Amino acid sequence: MQIDHYLKSGIVEAYVNGSATPEQAAEFEQLLPEHAQLQQALEQCMARFGKLAWADEHRLVHKPGMFNKTAPLPGTYHAVTEDEADTGSREDSDFVAATVSSPTIRVHKYWRGVFIAVFFLSKLFLGLFIYYLVQYQSAVKEIKRLEQQVSTQAAPVAR
Repeated sequence: MQIDHYLKSGIVEAYVNGSATPEQAAEFEQLLPEHAQLQQALEQCMARFGKLAWADEHRLVHKPGMFNKTAPLPGTYHAVTEDEADTGSREDSDFVAATVSSPTIRVHKYWRGVFIAVFFLSKLFLGLFIYYLVQYQSAVKEIKRLEQQVSTQAAPVAR
């Protein structure tokens, strides 16, 4: 197993954070005594998490002001009734409910006509190209035939 790839997968952070699955945690704990790199990465990660926790505890990491204003205090949550859940109306609502009018993107509806027009115009131009190509080829054949006819008629006159 490549330890560098294993470390870059984020398993150490997941293990320290407690978000690793039991299988991942068991595998990590099994590999931990065998590889010094894993032990060193675990110590560094725990130190980083410890510094973050200490900084947050001592308010060295300041949260943006909007979170301090809008975050409700524990125990002051508004219970949503069934009527509010159905209508989505609340007096102090700061969010806009997203509604979907159709499963396709709106731009596609407008471009569909453009694509159809371009398709038919391309077929029209293709037909005109083929028509004039055939006309050109028949004109070239006619010119060659007339040149041969003129050359055969001009030959007896040249005597």
